[in-house]
Amino acid sequence: MPLQISRSAAVAALAVMVSSLSLPITAYADPALVVRSVDPAGEADVVATDVYDRLLYFHATPGSKWSSTAIEIGQTFSSPAIAVRPANPVGEADVAIEGSGNELLYYHATPGAPWSLPTVVAGGGTTFSKPSIGVRSTGEVDIVALGPNNELLYYWATPGSQWNAAMIAGPGTTFSAPAITVRSTGEADIVAEGPYNELRYYWAFPGNQWSEAMIEPPGTTFSAPAIAIRSTGEADIVAEGANNQLNYVWATPGAQWQGVVVAPPGTTFSAPAIAVRAKNPAGEADVVAEGPNNELMYYWAQHAIAPWNAKMIAGPGTTSAAPAIAVRPTGEVDVVGTGGSNNELVYYWATPGSVFHSFGLTALGN
Repeated sequence: MPLQISRSAAVAALAVMVSSLSLPITAYADPALVVRSVDPAGEADVVATDVYDRLLYFHATPGSKWSSTAIEIGQTFSSPAIAVRPANPVGEADVAIEGSGNELLYYHATPGAPWSLPTVVAGGGTTFSKPSIGVRSTGEVDIVALGPNNELLYYWATPGSQWNAAMIAGPGTTFSAPAITVRSTGEADIVAEGPYNELRYYWAFPGNQWSEAMIEPPGTTFSAPAIAIRSTGEADIVAEGANNQLNYVWATPGAQWQGVVVAPPGTTFSAPAIAVRAKNPAGEADVVAEGPNNELMYYWAQHAIAPWNAKMIAGPGTTSAAPAIAVRPTGEVDVVGTGGSNNELVYYWATPGSVFHSFGLTALGN
């Protein structure tokens, strides 16, 4: 049963003080990014943690200044995950993170309102990875995370109800942070690295049992994978492969899985992130990852079997964690990365055919 964490007046006062971000922002964990299609449409939302164990939230609509606040102080232990609801209620941002006692924490806020106190979705000693979060049009929140004995654990709740929990795959099955996405049909799709560096895929409709498949064999997968679903139903998955290559795997429902190497050995040194465009141009896949000299690398192609293009967004020494990516309906690519001499948190953006611009979110805390 979820618990609401109460705080003393002293801690509450500290939260108010630190929420102004008077301390410098030095991010040290993988950031997460979402671009809203709703309330307010076009807003970019970024969450990350820093060396002060603050869970930080940044947001800006196109052309406006960035705003920032501290959602949490001193209770976080992993990179966060974020999703924005299309409904129930529209525009609410939902964040999940591993807590300092290996609990699973959940926060939420509607636009203009303060962030909630944390809800403990799963208690101490339950959560040992960055979680992944998805929100359904019904308002249900779905979260997955790695359990204490390398289980794959799944949590879900509708607004105002208690959290439910299920073990999708038992002890010794899961060796990376999992990723989840929820289809418009209601099917939930999950990917994770298995015990022999294989790529494992799980899927289920609400109320049904989970199915699973090994979609890349042992010795192929050496990072947390990322997944995106196309409007055609095709699932597209990326992961760091053997010898630091960038692998891309895809399949439409009922078809066999196929794979290509997007970037050869020696190119990829983080978990990659993927987005698939609905338009501008429709069907293009966009992927980002850390390069061999801590560069921020960007890859794109109209489809997996088309020629892949590559571009360095930021040069050597700029990137030291897994980046995040989102693509706007206008075709603009938005990327957030962490790195540099002070582990700066940097936001990059570019419209098709233009150069990437950047803004240091770190500067907001100085």
